[in-house]
Amino acid sequence: LNDWGTALLFDQFARELQGSNQRNQSSRQLTSWFLLVKAGYNARIAYNDQVFLLMPSKQPLFSTTYFTLNNQRYYSVALNEKEMKPGKVFTYSGKHLDGQRNLDFSNPNNFIASSHKESRELSFSYDGEQYNITISYPKDMINYFKTFPQLDLENYFSAGMPKETAFSLLTQLKPIVENQTETEAVNRLLRFVQTAFEYKTDDDQFKQENYLFPLETLYYPYSDCEDRAALFAWLTQSLLNLDVVIVDFPGHIATAVEFNSPTEGDSWDFNGKRYTMADPTYVNANVGMTMPQYQGTKPKIVTF
Repeated sequence: LNDWGTALLFDQFARELQGSNQRNQSSRQLTSWFLLVKAGYNARIAYNDQVFLLMPSKQPLFSTTYFTLNNQRYYSVALNEKEMKPGKVFTYSGKHLDGQRNLDFSNPNNFIASSHKESRELSFSYDGEQYNITISYPKDMINYFKTFPQLDLENYFSAGMPKETAFSLLTQLKPIVENQTETEAVNRLLRFVQTAFEYKTDDDQFKQENYLFPLETLYYPYSDCEDRAALFAWLTQSLLNLDVVIVDFPGHIATAVEFNSPTEGDSWDFNGKRYTMADPTYVNANVGMTMPQYQGTKPKIVTF
């Protein structure tokens, strides 16, 4: 388990021990706090009319209440409880010698989920040929990702995919891109991500901003630009071993690829390399093509 999985495991143990109803909330939080500290995590208790668990994180967390103590942010991590609203709480000075480690949300796929699998059919066409992809994914992993607080965008690009799902998807896409030029192979992956998934904004689907891990993009009926960009980046790196960066326009996320030979179209120099536009949301667009509304706009380039 990664750190977040460990925290959730302690919470589940506390629920079995203390019960899941609201009147046992404080006991659950105290039990989780004790286990986290003994496991080496920098956790602390805060309270007003109820008990809250506060922990620092290596990654910034968004839409999560936090308090700054000794120049360090302590986030109110919900662990399946109601999220803490900003307000006044009491806590103590210092921290336990046993608990020094901050939460690290990286490596989210670092465990084997239960055998409860679901499948989905995906299809796309390219150059007059139809392709059908059948994927299988662990449903419990989707439920796990729902518990994550909102992280920086780069975390979703570097997350990867569960091994079983990765193997299923990559083995079906590999024959479609092998023995092609780099540009042609990337165009085929672009068309898959552009057209096999229906588009909908986070506000329309979730009523709030909600970045998706690549596995979640395979699961949810809709996805938006940053979700598709993260999935495409992982596919391109995994299948073609090409370097990919995030292209951040005002209000739009895309990607750019470093090719081993010159390519046509829009491209940018970054860290001594040349990256060519590859937009997984611009339907039917090939390598080098930028959405018309962003033509001439210099984007922010972000690595992950």
